[in-house]
Amino acid sequence: MKLRPYQDHAVTLLLEHLDAYPDATPIGWLPTGAGKSVVAAALASELVAAHKKAVLVVTHRRELVQQNSDKLPRHIHGSIFSAGLGKKDLSGQVIFAGIQSLAKHAHKLPRLGAIIIDEPQWATAGYFEFIEKVREFSPRVRVIGLTATPFTGNGTWLHMQEKHRLFSGIAAEVSLAELLRDGYLSPLTPYRTGTQLNVSGVDVDRRTGDYAQAAMQAAIDIDDTNARVAAEIVSIFADRNSVLVFCGGVEHTKHMAEALRQHGEAVAVVLGNTPMKERDKLIADFRAGRVKYLCSCEVVLVGFDATNTDGIACLRPTMSPLIWVQLLGRGMRIHPGKEDCLVADFTRNSEDFPPVDEIEGHPPKEKSGDTPTKMCDECFSLILAGLRICPVCGHEFEFVARERQYDPETGLLISGVIKEADGSKWYPVERVEYDSRVTRNGAEAIVASYFSPGRKTRVAEDWYNLFHHTPSVANRDLMKWMKRQLAAGPAPMSAREALARAELGGMKEPKMVKVKPGSTFAAGYRT
Repeated sequence: MKLRPYQDHAVTLLLEHLDAYPDATPIGWLPTGAGKSVVAAALASELVAAHKKAVLVVTHRRELVQQNSDKLPRHIHGSIFSAGLGKKDLSGQVIFAGIQSLAKHAHKLPRLGAIIIDEPQWATAGYFEFIEKVREFSPRVRVIGLTATPFTGNGTWLHMQEKHRLFSGIAAEVSLAELLRDGYLSPLTPYRTGTQLNVSGVDVDRRTGDYAQAAMQAAIDIDDTNARVAAEIVSIFADRNSVLVFCGGVEHTKHMAEALRQHGEAVAVVLGNTPMKERDKLIADFRAGRVKYLCSCEVVLVGFDATNTDGIACLRPTMSPLIWVQLLGRGMRIHPGKEDCLVADFTRNSEDFPPVDEIEGHPPKEKSGDTPTKMCDECFSLILAGLRICPVCGHEFEFVARERQYDPETGLLISGVIKEADGSKWYPVERVEYDSRVTRNGAEAIVASYFSPGRKTRVAEDWYNLFHHTPSVANRDLMKWMKRQLAAGPAPMSAREALARAELGGMKEPKMVKVKPGSTFAAGYRT
């Protein structure tokens, strides 16, 4: 099996993590289109050889079951257990299964060496209960998760869930920006639409953390609005070939399809109750280009692989980062002749969320009434988390600036940020601005501010204390300044001269700048 370099690296990291930590249940974080099926097959092959026991690859969608099975090397015996695919075979060295089909048959499984869960975030409670049953017969089974979105619908990290926690942490991560840079994914091009769907008065469902489904659909599924949106979609995607239309519910999907047909467009509708054979035919027609528009809501969010998708019309307002990332991922697979995927967002999603390559999970939110606390490093007293100075011993805590991930006004879909293993981030640089500031010691310093495309606020800054009263500081920053100059020359004699040189283009401008976690200062450059 020929793996791409990043796939091989991810497999290696996961296997090394399993070897180093006997009780770990790691997650592999791979963007949509990165080839999770290939990684799953490679992992399964290695684990079968290592443990001499069967490996189970389980997921919640029949399409994913088939995709995963198709990638297994032929020299390894694989079998499928999925009612949706009409197969119930548990004889393989690697068993590919749907969780719904297998949930009540855990006792029929052979002794397992490992379980690989593809997209575990969609059914965490079900997987947790299933694995508890499996461990009755295979107590030492290893569990690995593979996903493009390692967080729940409300954004909580899977490895930080308070209930039904299956995973111990993220052991391997593939950067979306790196895959775009290397040509493994297709870029997204945003389009600001004239019509915007209004859900300002819609309540939030506390169970999901997203808009209440019925109320959200009622707010956007209006005949006049549907007609305007359909006319705009036809205009925006006139030069596109295969467009996914994500709607806000079943009825909204039907109504939008009809509105598009009024313009003479070929439209297919795929819903949860669409019979399997009909669904397969409609999706095949879309992939073959016989149908330009495919309207759906939740059904094609996961397990839908149509590489020819070169347009997405988003009519699905959401507060869920999981849904937004998966939705955009449908258009990022590469395809012959495809240069990008045009995304027309009729909602505020692109304003409300960071760029897709900067969306991350978060710890569980504090319950109402809980007061956040921390322990003093010096006297070990438990004090309020927001205090800068310990009231017991007077210890002063180091201040760590909160990192801002994005500018909400930009509407960026992809930022191009590359994250390293230690959490440092490389930001693309569009321009550098220079100004002169006076430090607390009264000395003038030159400050370089680095800006990324589409952002209104800087992503990093450099301070050149060329005239600091401490000679060692001034010499250190002068050496840094001289390295950044385009041409060799004498040191500037004043802050005004230094600023003039910089503003006249006398300094090297990097293509990317590195920022460490919790910092705003440039820690590295790429030119």
